[in-house]
Amino acid sequence: MNFASLALTILMSSVTSLGPNKEKISLLPTPFKVDSLFSLIARTDENRIFINNNDGYTRFEYKIYKAPFTNKSDLYIVRAIVQITPGRIAKVENPSYGYNDVSLGRGMVSIELQKYFEYEEEYGANIRTIAYWPQSTPVNVSLSSGYSGTYSTSYTSCFEAGLGVSMGDGIGASINGSFSGTASMAYTFSATNTVSYKDPLISAQYSSISNQKAYWTYEYIKDKNHGLVTLPLDLCIMFEMDREERHCPRDSFQFFFHVETEDLYYEGNWFMGQGWKYGTKYENTLQVNAFYDEKVLPNV
Repeated sequence: MNFASLALTILMSSVTSLGPNKEKISLLPTPFKVDSLFSLIARTDENRIFINNNDGYTRFEYKIYKAPFTNKSDLYIVRAIVQITPGRIAKVENPSYGYNDVSLGRGMVSIELQKYFEYEEEYGANIRTIAYWPQSTPVNVSLSSGYSGTYSTSYTSCFEAGLGVSMGDGIGASINGSFSGTASMAYTFSATNTVSYKDPLISAQYSSISNQKAYWTYEYIKDKNHGLVTLPLDLCIMFEMDREERHCPRDSFQFFFHVETEDLYYEGNWFMGQGWKYGTKYENTLQVNAFYDEKVLPNV
């Protein structure tokens, strides 16, 4: 094995299918530090096809990061990197597949967090969502623990002398700390990536049911020159999880990744200006079980 293949092996997690639309991902053999605070602890081993039909296809991959936070909890980030390609683009590369002459229309991508759940019982530790991004404007939130713990030494050492952490691996966010009059630390989380496009129109929000689910909707203008692109989305949700082990290892949790697409096609006389229609709605959901039955990951 050469050095290049060895490095690639270290950065891959094991992904095991647990049946239709359900899989388990394992920890990386060696966590990969992406900055002075966060480590990449798991990732899919490929940019895979998630939806594929005559109207186009969607590819995605996901990554999971972890950072020590307090003596009772850790920070985690679930990141989904998505590419949505319409039939009019897909047929250029693969004309024999039979892709339809459609453009991107509208759709939705969501990430939902959940305690580890099995046999109709919740086993996992408590989850508290802190932030999701990108949004239409930069995200700035006060970062504090929800579990009344003291900040860990490995966490506070990143902010000595007012130094901040700029998250690596293209996450597009940072954490800053400042001393208060009582010599305690106040932390601020910031994400500067935004999705304020004119076309497509993108909206980012928490679910009306739970703030453990964030979703992003998109919609293109109905015009013959719009939606003729692959739409890239780089989506993150950050949360705090306590260190209690409730019938499963400390790092165990679940998340759901969901995509919906409705592409646009034109039917009728273009000069009449009334021929745009939405095609078939396609959707897919994947449930990911993270790290169940694994050894507890040490503070990294």
